[in-house]
Amino acid sequence: MTRQQRGVLIKSLIGLVLLALVGRSVDWERLGELLQQARPGPVALAFALFLLACALTALRWRVLLGAFPKSPSLAMLTRISFIGVFLNTFIPGGVAGDLVRGYRIQDSERGQAPGYASIFTDRFLGLCGLCLLAVIGAATIMREMIDVGLAGIFLGIVAGLIGLGLFFYNRRIGRIVESLLKRLGDTGTKVSRLLEAIRVYRGHGGRVALALGITFASHLLFVTAVAVLARSLQIDLAWGHFLAFVPVIALLSAVPLSVNGLGIREAGYVLLFTRVGVVREQALGLSFLHFGLLILLGLVGGTVLAIETLAGDRKALA
Repeated sequence: MTRQQRGVLIKSLIGLVLLALVGRSVDWERLGELLQQARPGPVALAFALFLLACALTALRWRVLLGAFPKSPSLAMLTRISFIGVFLNTFIPGGVAGDLVRGYRIQDSERGQAPGYASIFTDRFLGLCGLCLLAVIGAATIMREMIDVGLAGIFLGIVAGLIGLGLFFYNRRIGRIVESLLKRLGDTGTKVSRLLEAIRVYRGHGGRVALALGITFASHLLFVTAVAVLARSLQIDLAWGHFLAFVPVIALLSAVPLSVNGLGIREAGYVLLFTRVGVVREQALGLSFLHFGLLILLGLVGGTVLAIETLAGDRKALA
């Protein structure tokens, strides 16, 4: 067994253990009834919002790539983005899609660094948007957050976001990191080029601000989709709860401790939503619907990949 296979096995076991712990006190019969009662109309609307949110992330990527010459078209980036979602969903690790995205847009003049720099900044802005939305949502229900002991989570999110931004974009810290990278030979040189490309965005404040605005729009669509799913499960909560909780769950799911957030996402839904009166079966059902739509979104990307592959085969045979 290779090191990578062992890593996937360990992450799978962690996810299964978390799922077992979450489901230990769940009435599975009641959960099944809730899922059966979920109306197809709201579920279809939520999926449409997921699709639109994914399309907006492609637009954000296009804006960021505009900082470099010869930027690919929006149509091409949209196709690559959906393919990336497919790979991140169905290949353990959650980074295969980003690697393919960077590879697909490289060229002989720019190399790989600008492409991966745009992807990193794209991801970073995505995290910024999630964190800020979570904090805004928490502020709208702050008294309740304090009462149920969740305020500390949001303070930790803000602190982590500030620390990450300083590490990658602060000039003084950047010089220290680059001096350390010089000792790593070729690997250090490659990482240093990537960091240099990332810091290009310090001179494109307007472009970054526009990308952040698109990030907010895409995350709001995502939060709205989950709120629509919640209504189909008879979960009646104020908008601020979804605005606060859904971004935090997305952040937790991105932590590479399990395969594609398996178990972590479910634990997040149960931990947060049951604190504000949602029954355990409803919270877990909402997480399952969320995950199901992510799988469908990945299948859309798989369809795009299949179409591109078939089109390429036809051209090769022509």
